[in-house]
Parts: sequence; structure tokens; C-alpha cells
Amino acid sequence: MVANRTETFEKSYDVFIEYEQTGESFSLKEIAEKVGWVESTVRTYLSKKWDSFILRNSDGKCRVEGLRKLYTLEEYLQLMTQTEKSLRRELGNKQAALLHSQQVASLGVMASGLAHEIMQPVQVILTTAQNCREDARESGLDAPFLGEDLERIIHRAERIDSIINHLRMLSRERTPQSKAVALEAVVGEVFSLFDQQLKTHGVRAERQFPPELPPIFMDPVQLEQVFINLITNAREALERSEGDEKAITVCAEARGEGVEVIFSDTGEGIAPDQVDKVFEPFVTTKEKGVGLGLYITRDILQSYGGAIRAKNAPGRGAIFTLRLPVYRGEDAEIDR
Repeated sequence: MVANRTETFEKSYDVFIEYEQTGESFSLKEIAEKVGWVESTVRTYLSKKWDSFILRNSDGKCRVEGLRKLYTLEEYLQLMTQTEKSLRRELGNKQAALLHSQQVASLGVMASGLAHEIMQPVQVILTTAQNCREDARESGLDAPFLGEDLERIIHRAERIDSIINHLRMLSRERTPQSKAVALEAVVGEVFSLFDQQLKTHGVRAERQFPPELPPIFMDPVQLEQVFINLITNAREALERSEGDEKAITVCAEARGEGVEVIFSDTGEGIAPDQVDKVFEPFVTTKEKGVGLGLYITRDILQSYGGAIRAKNAPGRGAIFTLRLPVYRGEDAEIDR
């Protein structure tokens, strides 16, 4: 029955046959002790799915501890099949995520080039408006309406210049560098990128930060990416929402060894069957969504020892709770 199995499993299948012929049940622990090793994919799967752990002997072989359930051969083969399917599915997700990241990287290069092309005429507009303002003052033509119009042009051109510079920084290929970062400044900068979009859709943005909040120890660009993803999702949820009150709120406070951030919106909330899946890759409720934003957000935070979880608000909307690492240096140079 198992004679044609691959060589990798021949030794273990011989043991399975012994148990099957006697009609006995066995535990994986017993198999491991008798065979002397457990195949790596099974160890990976078990360590994720059960309260079990792997002990490595001095000779490098592994054995399972902490399992109590007894398995028949059929059950164990079924477990192996489930393991293989799970690993193949996870591999497929990773490959698709890699492909998408490559596409995003290509778009980043294009965005950087476009930003450079846009920057030149914006600089001309800004410089011309500034010169006109100075000429008007020197010529005695500094009428209130003229001054106001020129100031408006200059302000908008400076705003475009700031946004383009920010987009170029985000799209630039770089190695993340952790440093002490003022959380309020980062969140404020991200909200400024969405300022016009939020106003257009009548979304109110609120930020509540205590004055003595410790600095965050992360790469500032990646920290911005976290909040860009969250605000993007919240804005789109609020656009689909039919509620009268549209708001995004960000609160933060120091808790223990980190900073806890509560990010909430009054949108349509998360579908009940999606709450536990929102951080998985390619899970999305948006018609044109990719489903990688929250997956990337969680991945960024976990790489710094942080965390994020999601739930629905009691009344309406969604709540995301973030755990961020704080800077512990005595003389922190805070990036503001």
C-alpha cells in the first residue's frame, strides 16, 4: 500500500505499517521516538497549529513533545495532505505578493520619473509667482486682491512641491533605518497628504496625542507607510458609507514598554467573516482592491517587534489597535 512512496518517507511508512497491521493507534510523539525524526513540513505545520514543540537531540534529530491526541495511519496521512495543501497555498500567496511588490517597485520608478517632470513646471510657477509678488510691491501695485491671489498661487505651488518631494522619497529604493521618530509629526504629515481628499468627502480627521509621548523607534518612511495604508482604507470605507458622521480618529498613549495607537473610523466596518482574515494577503472587500495593504502593514510592524489587531466598533466603523516600539536612548535625536 505504501511501497511506492517517496524515499523521504520510507522509514516512517515502515513504522506506520507495523502499527496498522496490529490495529493499534499511535501518537506522533511515539512515531518520532521510534523513527527518530519528523519530516520538516510536518514540524512546521505542527508548531503553527497545535500546542506542541520540537526538541532537537544532540545528534541533530528531532522529536515532537506536547502532543496528546492519538492518530491512526489514515488520520496521519490526512494530516500530511492538509499540511501540503496549506504550504502550497502559502507559497502561492508569497509568490503572488512578490510579483505584486515587483509591479509596485516598477510603478515607484515611474512615479519618481513623473515627479521629476512635474517638479520643473511647478518650480517655474512658484518662482514666477514669487517674483511677481516682489515686483508688485516694488512698483506700488501691491493691491490687496493682487497680493491675495499671488499668495494663494505661491501657497498651492509650495504644497504641490512638498507632496512631490514626499512621493519621491516614498518611491525611492532604500534600506530601512530605525531612528527616534515623533509619532505625532509622522501622523500629521500623512494626514496632510490626504487633506484635500478628506475635505472633499466631508471626512473629519482628529488626532489626540499626549504631550509627553515617547518617540517611536522605527524607520520613519515605513512608519508613514503604515498610516498611509490605514488612512487609505478608512477613507475608502467612509466613501462607501451612507452615515452622516464621517470621521477618522487617531489616539495614542504610552503603555508599558511601547506606545499603543487606536486608529478608528466611522465607516461601514469589517464584515464579520473577515475580521480574523483582514491581515492575510489578498483578502479584500473592495472591487478593485489587491488585499495587500494590511498584510504589508502587519509585516512592517512585526519586523520591529510591534503588532496590530482589528475589530469592529460597538456602534459603527472599524478599530485598529497598533503596538509600536519606543526609543530607549537617553539622548534621543528625534526626527520631526
